[in-house]
Amino acid sequence: TIRFVPSPELSVGQLQRLLGDNGLRVANTNEGGTILALAPTASRPAPASTTEIVARLRASAGVLLAEPIARDSDGR
Repeated sequence: TIRFVPSPELSVGQLQRLLGDNGLRVANTNEGGTILALAPTASRPAPASTTEIVARLRASAGVLLAEPIARDSDGR
């Protein structure tokens, strides 16, 4: 899972393209919808490792933050 904060200038279309290109979907958001949790789509596995996907997201215009969310030892 990836924590993702888009710039207010990032359009819905640009966000959809970023998600689709990286095999991701929005899994959760904070109450205001400004912080997203991204996960691989159920229909296909992510095309790259989380590290590679985070690097691509960080290099994209309109992305303020992209970081992996650490998991506890029990997988949650």
